[in-house]
Amino acid sequence: MAQVERPTSLASRLLHLSWQQWADLFRAALALGKARLQLPHIKAADLQQRNSAQDQIKHAAGPAPHVADWIARVTWAIPRAAKFVPWRSDCLVQAQAGHNWLSRQNIYSTLELGARKLPNGKMDAHAWLMCEGEIVTGGDISTFVPFR
Repeated sequence: MAQVERPTSLASRLLHLSWQQWADLFRAALALGKARLQLPHIKAADLQQRNSAQDQIKHAAGPAPHVADWIARVTWAIPRAAKFVPWRSDCLVQAQAGHNWLSRQNIYSTLELGARKLPNGKMDAHAWLMCEGEIVTGGDISTFVPFR
């Protein structure tokens, strides 16, 4: 007889987290709060200028050590923490939080903004974070066209 796999509860999953995962969730919650407070003061043009400046610095500095590990940690923690913080943490807040977190590790990332046209004719905007050619936050971006 085949065993039926029971869905795991949230409490059960939380109990099995490592100390590093707990620390990363805490760090992600703090980063989301900071990003939420920063965003009203950041203009879209400033994001584009910041991305260009970081590209120049990145090429001069070379790759940071353990980049893949940090990207994986941010990719895992930010969207999970965003579900539980008591403030709105949509895609732009998550991208900014991930950018801040990686920047503190001297890892350069690019916050991208884009849009897509929905079947009903309306536009849908989205933000995501890219680092080393990987999507860090933002999920599936295949249907979005980045603003340039």
